[in-house]
Amino acid sequence: MNLRNEAKGRECQIRIPSVCNGNSETVVLAHYRMSGLCGAGIKSHDLFGAWACSACHDEVDRRTRFTDMEYAKQCHLEGVFENASHIDPRREVERVKVFNIEPVPKPRMTQADKWKKRPPVLKYFAFKDEVKLNKITLPESHYHITFILPMPKSWSKTKRSEMNGKPHQQKPDKDNLEKALLDAIFDDDSRVWDGRVTKVWGKRGQIIIQEVR
Repeated sequence: MNLRNEAKGRECQIRIPSVCNGNSETVVLAHYRMSGLCGAGIKSHDLFGAWACSACHDEVDRRTRFTDMEYAKQCHLEGVFENASHIDPRREVERVKVFNIEPVPKPRMTQADKWKKRPPVLKYFAFKDEVKLNKITLPESHYHITFILPMPKSWSKTKRSEMNGKPHQQKPDKDNLEKALLDAIFDDDSRVWDGRVTKVWGKRGQIIIQEVR
């Protein structure tokens, strides 16, 4: 069977932050470029392949300028584990969910916010409404949240290319981003006991949630 036809309609398993477009109409089986083969003759059950949208496939095949190839390899490897989980039965990577929502930190509330809400507070409540509208859920443990913070429009094209996918090491901090998301999902987030949070720069705001066991 033609791999492209077999792939059509499948979800992307690689999900490279700030790159993935999640388009299930263009999913293919992604492999690393080896001796110019580019996946030629590889079958859908091949152990080193993972279903990928066209954007992630181009990154894996090094057709675009994603700067952190080690991170791309990690995303691809997790997709491989999902596609062929019998490689290592001790490692299970669940499906990844991508939401095109710009992350918002939880602001420090004041008494005055009860009757005159500041813009950061209004933005926070709008974020909570958007999370609920998209029916975003989280387990109480074993999750990895990646917050994609949009790069400033004032940055040059060169700087945006250099920083795309790189660590976000300024305000807002990851704790406030996670707290805002947890408050939007849980009535009581004290039950959440284990989770990992990453924040990186990207072309647009996104929240990527991955269950890892």
